[in-house]
Amino acid sequence: MTSSKTFRLFISSTFNDLQEERNILQGEVFPEIKAYCQSYGYSFEPIDLRWGVSSEAGLDHKAMQICINEVEKLVNYPKPNFLIMLGSRYGWIPAPTNIEALYFEKLLEVVEAHEKELLSKWYIKDENSIPQEYVLQAINSVLDETQDYVSTWSEVEKKIVSSILEHKHIFPSHLHIGKSATEQEIIKGVLNSAHIIQTSDDSVLCMVRNISNIGEVDDAVFLEDNREKLNDLKSRLQVCQEPKVEYCELNAKLVKKEEQFKPDKEYLEDYAIAVKRFLKEKIDNEIGQVSSQTEMLEDKIHEKFKSERAKVFIGREDILEKIQNYVESEEQSPFTIYGESGVGKSALMAKIIATMEETLGSTRVLYRFVGISELSSQPKQLIDNMIYTIESYMGDEKSVTPKDYSQSINLFIRTLNRFSELSSEKLVIVIDALDQFETKSSLEWIESQLPKNIKIILSTLPSEYGDYYGILKTKVSKKNIYKVEKLNVVETRAIVDEWLKINKKKLTQKQMEHLLALFEKNALPLYLKIIFDQALSWKSYDNDYKTLNDETLVEAIRTYFKELEVKHHHSKMLVEHTLGYLSASKNGLSEHELVSILSSDYIVMDDISNPYHKLISTSGVDKLPAAVWSRLYYDLLKYFTFVEFDGVSLISFYHRKIKECSRDYYYRTSKEFYHTNLLEYFWNQPLVHEKSSVLNFRKLSELPFHCLKSNSYSKFIELYQVDFMSKKVNAGQKENMLHELYEFVESLLNNEELNVEYKDELIEKVVHTLFSFFIEKVKDPTSQLISVEDLHATYVFKNNAKLYLKILEVLVAAKETQSEYNSNVIDSYMVAFKARKGNVLRREAKLKEANELYEEIIANDGIKKLHNLEQSTILYDVGTIAYLRGEPEKALKFLQESINAAGDGEVSRQMSLIKYGQVRFVYYRDYELFETTLGTAFEVFWKSRLENLSARRFVKNLYALYFDLYYAMEDVEKAKLYLEKFKNDETSVYKSICYIPQDKSVYESSGCTGFTPYEARINILEGNYEEAVDMFKRYIYDYMSDSDRVNIEFMAKEYFDYLKALKELNRMDEFHKECEIALKLPDEPLNEIWKREILKLKI
Repeated sequence: MTSSKTFRLFISSTFNDLQEERNILQGEVFPEIKAYCQSYGYSFEPIDLRWGVSSEAGLDHKAMQICINEVEKLVNYPKPNFLIMLGSRYGWIPAPTNIEALYFEKLLEVVEAHEKELLSKWYIKDENSIPQEYVLQAINSVLDETQDYVSTWSEVEKKIVSSILEHKHIFPSHLHIGKSATEQEIIKGVLNSAHIIQTSDDSVLCMVRNISNIGEVDDAVFLEDNREKLNDLKSRLQVCQEPKVEYCELNAKLVKKEEQFKPDKEYLEDYAIAVKRFLKEKIDNEIGQVSSQTEMLEDKIHEKFKSERAKVFIGREDILEKIQNYVESEEQSPFTIYGESGVGKSALMAKIIATMEETLGSTRVLYRFVGISELSSQPKQLIDNMIYTIESYMGDEKSVTPKDYSQSINLFIRTLNRFSELSSEKLVIVIDALDQFETKSSLEWIESQLPKNIKIILSTLPSEYGDYYGILKTKVSKKNIYKVEKLNVVETRAIVDEWLKINKKKLTQKQMEHLLALFEKNALPLYLKIIFDQALSWKSYDNDYKTLNDETLVEAIRTYFKELEVKHHHSKMLVEHTLGYLSASKNGLSEHELVSILSSDYIVMDDISNPYHKLISTSGVDKLPAAVWSRLYYDLLKYFTFVEFDGVSLISFYHRKIKECSRDYYYRTSKEFYHTNLLEYFWNQPLVHEKSSVLNFRKLSELPFHCLKSNSYSKFIELYQVDFMSKKVNAGQKENMLHELYEFVESLLNNEELNVEYKDELIEKVVHTLFSFFIEKVKDPTSQLISVEDLHATYVFKNNAKLYLKILEVLVAAKETQSEYNSNVIDSYMVAFKARKGNVLRREAKLKEANELYEEIIANDGIKKLHNLEQSTILYDVGTIAYLRGEPEKALKFLQESINAAGDGEVSRQMSLIKYGQVRFVYYRDYELFETTLGTAFEVFWKSRLENLSARRFVKNLYALYFDLYYAMEDVEKAKLYLEKFKNDETSVYKSICYIPQDKSVYESSGCTGFTPYEARINILEGNYEEAVDMFKRYIYDYMSDSDRVNIEFMAKEYFDYLKALKELNRMDEFHKECEIALKLPDEPLNEIWKREILKLKI
């Protein structure tokens, strides 16, 4: 069963004699079938390589190979996919493009002298092929420009074919020498023992036209001499059982019109009815069988990708052995592989997977290549799908898909622990290319200590391409980090030899020397692949290799793009716009989408219009000829890959570097053009498929993206109405919807060409619609469908508080526009939005504003409209603000209320208790209460860590609080113990938002880390004041240089301990100078109490 949602119908027929039948198919039948498929959410793509192309085969010797390639491709598509059209002609017999030397030289021995001269003129021996063969030369390399290529080659080809047919006994039958193009296609797809159509159903339709008045017709278009071959082909089709062929004969009378014979009208009507009936019947059957279980298909998608990447793999024995040792060890740390783009990480990961599958019999190997499918492109979807797969290993029923990212993380870690406890098997999880995630992940789901019998192997780019490597370094032991280097000379030569063997090729000595000289300068595997692919076209008799001199990967990719136009003679605009549209797409485009978009691109269609490409016109719209597209498709195919998104197989780029070059070369200068055309295409597609009532996921996914990328703000607002939002959420695209709304506001605010008033007007429109969606469709701020907390969790960590506050302010103001709705529902949303605004203000250290907002909520009894945990969260925030502002009594009051409101929410209750104990500790030195509170909280959080993300985070944060406690108590051993625990848990949210900047490069110049102030305090406890002063000084001045973080919590505390060490050393001049700086720090957050301590120290 295929996952494709495109019905691809290959039409095999003779050429001019069936022109009228083709016309009625293209003009009447196929448009109706296309609409029929679309109503069910499918597309229909008829492939007629002879339609719209006059003498195409005569100009391009690749024509026959393209036909065979198209037949082979049918295996990837649902049935029916083969339509045979036969009349009274056997059809065009093409001259072979390649003839094995053994047989060609035998032919030369028996033909007449003039035939030998002709054959030797057009065929040249290529000794690079294995076995050696004679290659038919390009027309323009033999004929001069004064000759008419089409007519001259047509006569030459007839003579070549005649010579071959006269001596066809020389050639083995399996070579199909002397068979027509139509029969070769039919043999490949239907009649061959290894036929492509693998089914016993009657999924092949053969339409046969019998001419009733054949004796009255003398038109060579309809008649020819090869009647015996044609009748034999028809007889074999009639008895074919696997696949079963529906053989339909219709009688036609040829009528002379305008000096030409044409089939009668009644016959053509019957012809159309028969084809439509067959196609609809088979399509109905197939739609009923197509699997909708995308999660089950996910394994197959990744298995195929793995097999392709691991096909040729040489060397890297050291890392393969290292991985084997890691998997067989008791090691509980993950393993990380990193290296630059194009160095071969994915091939290495694929080989690691394949090796484990071969050698580790009782080990489960779960692997994913990030970005090749919808379920592997976002962190949450990847985690959810891995949970589903691991549950299937244990024989569990599928869990309910978690509502949000934090719940997915909880369930994933819990599932790993369950597998570890219940299964005797080992589980190895391999995830390639973390850097390909569409949205950033903090990798909280990858723990530094894994359960027993669980191994995780990951790959990513180095730090300069993102933060994943930096995060992984903090989670993975140093011995489990491996850098992938470029290939060495021996490995390079071995790969070239293996590639040549697979492709049945060899190179001349000079060609090989030239190739290896290039590889000595650049041994990136991707560079090797691109250069080698060009070397495959070298013939032993040509000097093409001398023109290949690209030394960098980017140069090699650009040369390949350019040669598509120059060497392969593709339309310049077709190449540019094909790569431009793919570069502009969100996740890729289906072949059907790409051909449709190119067909509506007047620049492309004007460029390909010439005497040899007559454009097809269906329903008044010209269409890109299949032969033109197929030629380019197969020349690009080696640099394409297929990814699964929105339930559709999409064309994407084989590698990130190829996409980057395409974007730089074709996309950047015309990106608005591409996005506008893609917007128009998807805008005109139905949002709901008529007959199946299935949502059009492609439109839901691509259309908002192109609205944003083309700065079509008015279109975005027109699209993003309540009904569209509702469909996005119901389609499981809740997070995607929230991200798109955020990006809309962000794009507007960053657009300097628009005035502020207009921006505000547009933002208000879309945010008011979001509010209407909440009020009309959701009606509950805590709804499982989509909650206010979903919005908050999506936006609060995007590091753009100004933007999020803008959205919240408009939401709060939107109340006035919703007067017709239930006031209680509106009021509950108002309180929820205000509470989130207060939380953002608190996070931004705007404590006064946050406090005023919370007091307004409390004073108006708005807090009573919320459930207990929401109330507890607000009261916690109010208490925290009071704590940070130096109001301990108020802080304790509200924190106690937060504790009471938490009710059964034990994790929330413990968080409030911790903050309560911290207030008592900081302001009143109540060490005993704080130590007891931390101990109780640790037990609760540890028990809940697999169920609750906040609990797991606070297990780690408790280490930092324990350190503060024991430092204050001057217990150096316990302080060192908890510092070590703290260091080993780098995912701590406490550290990332309070002490350690997200960008660790802040400290690179001085050698500081985020742990420097902790280590300095250990030095104070141990009496190493010089070391402490040096550490604090470097840390504080690097940190203070980051103006965005000067107001951070506890900054005066850092100064206090720094000054204490200076005083111990009696460096009083320096002490007083630093005191003045410290005392000028703002009083909040929490600096005020430590400034008072500094004053005491000064006195």
